[in-house]
Amino acid sequence: MTIGYRRLLYQIAPFVIIVIGAGVIHSLQIEHDTFAAPRSELLSEMMYFPSGRFLRGMLCGHEMVAADLVWLRAIQYYGHHTLTDLQYDWLVHIFEILTVLDPHFIRGYRLGGLLISEDAGQPKAAITLLRKGMFSNPERYELPFDIGFINFIVTKDYRRAARYFWLAYLHEGIMGRSIRFAASMKRKAGDREGAKIIWRTIMTQAPDSTRRRTAWRSIGYIQIEEDMELLQQVVSRFRREQGRYPESLDELIVARCLSKIPAEPFGGYYVVKQNGEVTNSTELYDALEMAISHLNDRLLAYKSAKGTYPRSLSGLVKEHFLETIPEHPSGREFVYDSKAGKVILPSYQQFVKGEVK
Repeated sequence: MTIGYRRLLYQIAPFVIIVIGAGVIHSLQIEHDTFAAPRSELLSEMMYFPSGRFLRGMLCGHEMVAADLVWLRAIQYYGHHTLTDLQYDWLVHIFEILTVLDPHFIRGYRLGGLLISEDAGQPKAAITLLRKGMFSNPERYELPFDIGFINFIVTKDYRRAARYFWLAYLHEGIMGRSIRFAASMKRKAGDREGAKIIWRTIMTQAPDSTRRRTAWRSIGYIQIEEDMELLQQVVSRFRREQGRYPESLDELIVARCLSKIPAEPFGGYYVVKQNGEVTNSTELYDALEMAISHLNDRLLAYKSAKGTYPRSLSGLVKEHFLETIPEHPSGREFVYDSKAGKVILPSYQQFVKGEVK
């Protein structure tokens, strides 16, 4: 190519951009402007919309201008179909073009991944788009994070989700959220040991006490899961051998089914119910917190409507603010302060020791 010809090419490039851009907009606008046309005709016309690689070779360094046009049309295309037929047949194609024209447009990959996965119902195509973004932008944590999130929420592949959240953490760092998601996915996938390793990493490396405490509690919850699984197996074996459930976990030791009862990580206890189900004080206390929160919300609603609090919790049922008073998780009674208008939540230590009913 001669110098003069190259100079001429660059001089006319802006006009080429305008023409191609108009073609892009026109091709993608077909469905918007021709509602009366049969769907098969619209789809067949969209098939002639050029690929991103073809456009990139024609744009002579002006890919960003064309990418902007395609980005605007992507938003318009999505909005139009959201308001009409909820059919997103060309969404993958549009974002493929966009990210070929601008391979470093992180928002394009992220929005495309979200819309293609959730609205178009194509999680595999969304992951393919995001993986392409990872290849072009290996230092960005957002793209593997989004892949992890799709595997978590949409495909329920927790092992793969954990892997991508971990990749995101390697770029985001200990202060980000990726590492916590990685630990949670390990746990959901059944890899409790792997989850504990990640939480220990946070405990040793996180600079703030809040994250370290969260990690410590998360390890404790995993330990409770493991202990309860073991105890439930022993209780089931006791029933097979004795024909009944044990009256307490201590009976398992007497029957030599268990050498000792595991120590509850938060200073509480494990207990077996009459139906043979094993539970623990932490689980009961969490349920108590939820029950009391609900009761206190209803008490505020009562005060707002009546101008005062009920003398007792039964007033909530009598005045139809509740169908029934929820059962106390540990079979005790709720402590209601009628003057303050709230149910008292004991501390965990008080709950374990039974100092507050």
